[in-house]
Amino acid sequence: MVTNQEHYDYFLTAYPKDDAKAVGWADKDRQGKRFKILLEISNVTNSMILDVGCGLGTLLKHIPKNSRYTGIDIHEGMLKRARQNYPANNFYKCSLDHYMGKADWVICSGTFNIKVNNNIKQINESLDYMYNICRKGISINMLSSYAKKKYDQLYYFSPEYLLRHCLLKFKKVILRHDYSTQDFTLYIYK
Repeated sequence: MVTNQEHYDYFLTAYPKDDAKAVGWADKDRQGKRFKILLEISNVTNSMILDVGCGLGTLLKHIPKNSRYTGIDIHEGMLKRARQNYPANNFYKCSLDHYMGKADWVICSGTFNIKVNNNIKQINESLDYMYNICRKGISINMLSSYAKKKYDQLYYFSPEYLLRHCLLKFKKVILRHDYSTQDFTLYIYK
């Protein structure tokens, strides 16, 4: 099994000029479409946004200018490039469970796509933590078990499982699987 570090080291080296591919997305148009869907959770204007697994900070191109942004990631190479690309913004090397702040909206794009020892345990714990630090909600996308093309090193979540899990734990949940067969987005509201 490839570690997160090894996975992203490879992509950063292989695609030094292509931010979308450097974080593992096929291209910037598909990445942009995913960001658009993530931000459709609500009107995020004048909000504090926490980008979990921020990678290169590219979500910043899509959020309203009057929103406040913080990006966290565990990969120093990603953060270094994010800070170079967006020097006026806050990027921290921090795992989700060590983040001590609050945010109106927690946004998470592709962060849990890498296969680890126990993806279900990891996503369940992470959703609980994100819910505790958000004031308004969470918008998260993941690879779908319905994806037509799959890769061994990636993890494909069951949309049904996560919807059921979230409906049993959280107040209001919306599942979006209408924009791609490869992945889906969950909106979880306070």
